[in-house]
Amino acid sequence: MLTLELVIIGAVVLSVIAFVRWCARIPDVFVYEDGLQIKGAYGAKILSCNIGSIMLVDELPKFTIRTNGYSGTKKLKGFFTIKGAKSVCLSVMNKKEAPFIKIVTTKGTWFINRATSEETMALYDEMKKTIKYEENPNIDSKMDYNKTGRMAVIVVAVTVISLIISLLPLMFVVNQGTFSVKDNEFVVENAGGYGTTISIDDMKSVQLIEKLPHIARRTNGVAINKVKFGHFKLEDGRKCILYINNAAQKPFIQIKTIDNLYIVNCNTTEETDKLYRQLIENN
Repeated sequence: MLTLELVIIGAVVLSVIAFVRWCARIPDVFVYEDGLQIKGAYGAKILSCNIGSIMLVDELPKFTIRTNGYSGTKKLKGFFTIKGAKSVCLSVMNKKEAPFIKIVTTKGTWFINRATSEETMALYDEMKKTIKYEENPNIDSKMDYNKTGRMAVIVVAVTVISLIISLLPLMFVVNQGTFSVKDNEFVVENAGGYGTTISIDDMKSVQLIEKLPHIARRTNGVAINKVKFGHFKLEDGRKCILYINNAAQKPFIQIKTIDNLYIVNCNTTEETDKLYRQLIENN
């Protein structure tokens, strides 16, 4: 049986998988006279005015730590620290397939390769023929992490925040509504964060209905599968506050007060009947 807990777990898993797949995608590399652009996760634009050298190397430097990046079976993308506490940026699609293109700039050092050595050589030849830069092997290379890595950090932050916001209603709904009648009050707790307390004296009528009215739209609430909590508008134009633990399980308790219309039910018919009797006895 599909439960709300499984829905939440599934949403989290799918979001993580989607993010990892986005990071693992082979980025497009566009080469121009004034530099090159790497698009995708941990991409960047490298300007020719900042380039000191473009060369081929047979191996990658030894890394001590990944500071902000992605590390897969073959792929390395993002920011890594090498021996000597120096930071470099990688866009390596196959760390086992030499050669690698090393680009030294005033903004940092890049190591780039493609899935095969043939593709890497073709990209290197295109860079050497197309990019207009002045060769300067003694250029002082300092990785500007704050600027170059900003987009990757923003993407990660937005993804995480969006996931949390989208899951908040689901997390509330896992705690279904609990109902009690005490001290001349009808108390609704949990209920997706829409709990309330209704004075028995304010109730104009309490009755059982066999069918949930048709709902036009949700105005401020949550509605997932059989669970509905919060403020809704009915098809006949009336506003209604629902505390429905199981929309497929009749009956429903309709409560009218001076200001609001409430419709309530529990998980089972027996629980709903018991709650109805408590409300009638105290009304």
